[in-house]
Amino acid sequence: MRIRKLSQVALIACLLFYGAADYTYASAIVDTDGDGLSDTDEVRIYHSDPAKTDTDGDGYRDGDEIAQGFSPLKGKKMTLLKSDTDNDGLSDSFEIDFGTDILEKDSDGDGFGDKNEIVNGYDPRTAEPTHIEKSIHVAISTQRMQYKINDSVMATYVISSGTRNMPTPMGEFPIINKAPRAWSKLAGLWMPYWMGFAGGKFGIHDLPEWPGGKKEGVNHLGTRVSHGCIRLGTAQAKEVYAMTPVGTKLFITN
Repeated sequence: MRIRKLSQVALIACLLFYGAADYTYASAIVDTDGDGLSDTDEVRIYHSDPAKTDTDGDGYRDGDEIAQGFSPLKGKKMTLLKSDTDNDGLSDSFEIDFGTDILEKDSDGDGFGDKNEIVNGYDPRTAEPTHIEKSIHVAISTQRMQYKINDSVMATYVISSGTRNMPTPMGEFPIINKAPRAWSKLAGLWMPYWMGFAGGKFGIHDLPEWPGGKKEGVNHLGTRVSHGCIRLGTAQAKEVYAMTPVGTKLFITN
């Protein structure tokens, strides 16, 4: 009995030793070039060179560039927000945060591009038909709109909200209706790419358009000039309209 007990103790000790050794090995971080990024992250996420401290040769370490929001692949003036390495319509910044591949237009290899899947409400990280959550966040004080996929900011847009006398309502609202070209009886103007909220009294839309085709407020984006609606530039309004289904949550804060 004593020999058996000692054998059991020895066996447990061995298991604990090798288990600890395996854990230490698995958790070790390798940074071959000493640029502040692990080799694994460089290869899998940023696609920088794990053997070179400065992949793009611009005089800045890859890790320092990423920490400051710059691309380690495209020189010192290119930010991750402006960079779209695979030209799929998604910024490298969003793809890195969200988990798609900055070098692959179709990260999950299912035959549908990452941006196309997001527009249609599917997760581009898996070939399974998994839905994503979309939400719109408007900050009145900065006149900015953020479009989020799950918790990741996909894009930021300059807007024009209501004046102080005719403010945009604040709070949480669902998008209740959409129209590619809505007409305002009150103002006598078209409101392209309309997405209604707050009972349909207000909407997110393109710059208002006179019957003759002239746009209203082209130079006023970034200032409070509307009658309470949230205006976007034409290209931005078109993009947001295409991505947003009825029922999407809209959050408006000061």
